[in-house]
Amino acid sequence: MFRATAGVPLSRTPVFDEQLRQLAEVAGDGGTHLAVDRLTLRQILLTGVEDAVAFGKRFTRYRVGTDGGAVACFDDGAEAGGDVLVAADGVNSPVRRQYLPHARVVDTGLRQLYGKVLLTKETRALFPPEMFAVFTPVIGPAKQFVGVAPMEFPSRLEWRPAGLRPRQR
Repeated sequence: MFRATAGVPLSRTPVFDEQLRQLAEVAGDGGTHLAVDRLTLRQILLTGVEDAVAFGKRFTRYRVGTDGGAVACFDDGAEAGGDVLVAADGVNSPVRRQYLPHARVVDTGLRQLYGKVLLTKETRALFPPEMFAVFTPVIGPAKQFVGVAPMEFPSRLEWRPAGLRPRQR
């Protein structure tokens, strides 16, 4: 499902100025890179494990289980065990605080905003074809920049045949 719904970005990254004049082009590393919509990736990752995933719980800590695996502990007293604990919970991660208590969070002064615009015939025409990379920096006169990442995905999951679609609740 991941490959069927992934977009293949350009193998190079163009750099533009604020007037959308191309300033440079950075060659790719030669690897195969794919891009996937985050909601689609979430649906794919939940496929087949929907009954084992619970939302709305507050993680408090983890411990190593008797089998050497990870046990996640929640504020309601519930626990969940597994082979690996993945901490994809952001900068204020309680997992990071426990596992790496000495690691400091440093404010770099950078801020990012994300948005999504449906690519239609009209919106597609707003982007030069060279911008269809994973991330295209547009640099302004004060060295501020915006990253643009127009990406087309071959298919959305809800349009896929039933055999490729994750189960819905």
